[in-house]
Amino acid sequence: MTTRHLETEHHQTDVVTTRPVVSGTHGVISAGHPLVSMAGMRMLLAGGNAFDAVVAAGFAAAVVEPTASYTLCGECVALVHDARRGEMVAVSGQGTAPALATIDAFRSRKLDRIPTGPGPDAHLSFTVPGAVDAYFTVLESFGTKSLGEVLAPALHYAEHGFPMYEYMHKLLAIPESRSQFDLYPPGGTDVFYPGGRSPRVGELFVQPALAGTLRRLVETDARGRGHRTAGIASTAATSRPPSAPSRSGWAGSCARATSRATARASRSPRASPSRGATSSARRRGRRGRCFFRPWACSRRSI
Repeated sequence: MTTRHLETEHHQTDVVTTRPVVSGTHGVISAGHPLVSMAGMRMLLAGGNAFDAVVAAGFAAAVVEPTASYTLCGECVALVHDARRGEMVAVSGQGTAPALATIDAFRSRKLDRIPTGPGPDAHLSFTVPGAVDAYFTVLESFGTKSLGEVLAPALHYAEHGFPMYEYMHKLLAIPESRSQFDLYPPGGTDVFYPGGRSPRVGELFVQPALAGTLRRLVETDARGRGHRTAGIASTAATSRPPSAPSRSGWAGSCARATSRATARASRSPRASPSRGATSSARRRGRRGRCFFRPWACSRRSI
């Protein structure tokens, strides 16, 4: 019995696939959108490793693929392989329930079950966001680039926009999507339906508020010179966030817990105390793979 080989653009394969077969010699980036893959590849081309690439891609996905559940307020789990050390590490960016989200708190709102949406109370089922902390932990523990460098692609996409694509446009066009954004989160309709409608396919979709958040992360990192706790303390002491809806109840507890989780991670033995020469030298020469979507691997020696 002979095996049938199917012709593709560059290879012969035993199965039919609608995806092109991609080969490389220094690294691979796999993501759900070309711009997200490009963000990771920019890190590799600039001399970074797989961990720099996957963090850059993760932040870019939060900008380009928000309707695919990649957001800064989400969760993240990663399986990290350090090729030089032969180590496999699991990074958990899964959030915990806010401290004030108790059974009595739900009952006081006359709720017999935790609402998951759609509806005005959908956010009451949210956990403390963990994705940003997970990305930072991977970058500080295994990466070689600064936070400003890995955030540059995402910041550019948010500030200058990207062409709206078919999949995201279709999801935004669903009536239930619009009605949910009208209810929650506050300001969601203004972000995703500028001018009262969803952007057409090909139109630039700009997110200035998200760009401001990303820029604030970069500025905080710069203030602390790579040390998150110092950066957060410095930023909190010298500036106030813009006016926003009241963060009472466990919504405020969620925000405070996120800051505490970030501070704890910066004190973790896995996190580098600074981005100075000692820290950079410790990470230099690492190769490996990081498994979560987006996914990256690199054979590059830095």
